[in-house]
Amino acid sequence: MVSYPRINGSETLTCQCPDHQCLKVHWYRLLNGSDTPEFIVFRNNINLVHFASNINQNRFKTDVIHTGKVFYTLRITSIQKQDAGLYSCLLTSQNSAQNPKDLMPEGYSIWPQEIIITQAPTTVKKTKHVNRLRNQCKSINLSPKGCKPLVLWSGVGAVMLLVVVLISTLYYFSRMIFWFRLKENSQGFEYIAMYSKNRNLGKEVDSEKFKVKDKSLELKQFDRQKDSGTYSCVSINNNMLKFTCTTKLRGETVTVSRNIEVILGCEQHILIPLAAGCGLLLLLLIITIFYCNHPEPDQQATKLCPILQTIRHTELLITSL
Repeated sequence: MVSYPRINGSETLTCQCPDHQCLKVHWYRLLNGSDTPEFIVFRNNINLVHFASNINQNRFKTDVIHTGKVFYTLRITSIQKQDAGLYSCLLTSQNSAQNPKDLMPEGYSIWPQEIIITQAPTTVKKTKHVNRLRNQCKSINLSPKGCKPLVLWSGVGAVMLLVVVLISTLYYFSRMIFWFRLKENSQGFEYIAMYSKNRNLGKEVDSEKFKVKDKSLELKQFDRQKDSGTYSCVSINNNMLKFTCTTKLRGETVTVSRNIEVILGCEQHILIPLAAGCGLLLLLLIITIFYCNHPEPDQQATKLCPILQTIRHTELLITSL
């Protein structure tokens, strides 16, 4: 879902629990231009709230609504351009059979827009004088009645049981790692796999393509169009989300240049310079012969071709021997 709130405006995001057994929610975001998601705020069903250190608590408010279903909301006020990005939540359910994919929605894409507001001409309203009657009703002070011991201790027992369940759930989920992928062009978050350290067991959405382990995620088959994106893992620690292992995979066409290194032996290092020198000398001889075979007078040939005369004297000397 894409939203275009105005600058200095507000926006309310909603995450729906897939069942009635959600206990808490973690809100996080990936700002535009950043590669690593960041934690925003945590909230559970007993109104315990914990913000990240870099979050302005006056601008971010979270709430839980219990109706026919359970909804967790995040309200952002005084939105600025630097708040642009992708926002989502991670739900925690006490139902172990719940599909983890339903606990990590794709999220909301927020792009603040600057809107110029033209003010309408002011109109002057006439004030009306209203005669108000004095409040003649007297306030009745009712003395509060105390709770009966049976009701009081039953409530204390229920609260203690809820605390034990929350601590057990917190310990269980603190030893779990979630893997997800940010789709290309910020199209949303996609749940991939989950690994439980308590059970030493992983659960993937597509086991033929992914293999999750304790500290790694293996991509068996890479499809450039479907699998490109930013991969990251998240764990829960002290009611905060910790993002690590951020890796970008792009399906771009890459031109590969092969550099072939040829190892030459000692004989070739000597032979190649000698062959080059002989070739150069042969070229000079051909040019000299061609030049000396086309003189105008015979005397100029004698003066201009000392190399040719040397060659002829050498031939005569060899013949006489």
